[in-house]
Amino acid sequence: MSSICINKFPLGTIFTLITKKYVSSLYSKLEGMPIDRYFSVLMLLDKEQRALNQQYISDELGFDKTAMVRMMDYLMEEGMVEKELNPENRREYLVSLTSKSRKVLPEIKQVVCDLNKKAFAGVSSADTKMFFEVLEKLNENLSHHQGDEVIIEVKSLRKKKKK
Repeated sequence: MSSICINKFPLGTIFTLITKKYVSSLYSKLEGMPIDRYFSVLMLLDKEQRALNQQYISDELGFDKTAMVRMMDYLMEEGMVEKELNPENRREYLVSLTSKSRKVLPEIKQVVCDLNKKAFAGVSSADTKMFFEVLEKLNENLSHHQGDEVIIEVKSLRKKKKK
């Protein structure tokens, strides 16, 4: 049996443990910001340097429609993004950064950069490059299974008979 199959934990568990540490550290370092979550949306909008439709953001960041609506509501309430009807497609909205979010983005990006450097301390640039290539391949391999339907049945609670 290959070493891939006999690892201590499932791959997802390892990713979860790393994610918990990373996100906890990120949120701690960004404490006091005008927002406390969804930094990745702001960073994507900044990287693209243009207004994006919600579907594009959702696809890039892997959020479902319900989560996307919640994120947009939160970011708009906090004055970080604004939405306007797309003049070329009146069924969609374009999301863009506000001046408020542009003011805090440099600090957010610096904290992310510093945390990434800390995470990769002692790892060579060749290994770092290889790491991201492997992650991309893993993502690609697992994307082929997105069509596998997962059905979760929720049974209704039975009311207890009154005695």
